[in-house]
Amino acid sequence: MGSTVMFTSTTLLQISTKLIPAALTRCLSITSLPDTHQMLQKTCRDFAQQELKPIAAKLDKEHLFPADQIKKLGALGLMGVLVDEEYGGAGLDTLALHVAMEEIAQ
Repeated sequence: MGSTVMFTSTTLLQISTKLIPAALTRCLSITSLPDTHQMLQKTCRDFAQQELKPIAAKLDKEHLFPADQIKKLGALGLMGVLVDEEYGGAGLDTLALHVAMEEIAQ
């Protein structure tokens, strides 16, 4: 029979606070995004700043749906990020979807 190692929650917290930030810094550095994803990030950030930020408070306060902005997102290919190009989508990957969502959600 093998031996069982028991960790306390304090020990796990100490381990995780040392290992996880370092691992995230190495693996998820924003500068390590591929060029395509960096361009997508900039496009989405610019769109959000120009099209959504100026009307965000009004949309929230009055419970409005931004139909015009959704159409513009579609024109940019952002409503079909994961859809193959042969079907009219952008044909990008899951990371691209998350990059786009992150920028637009801010």
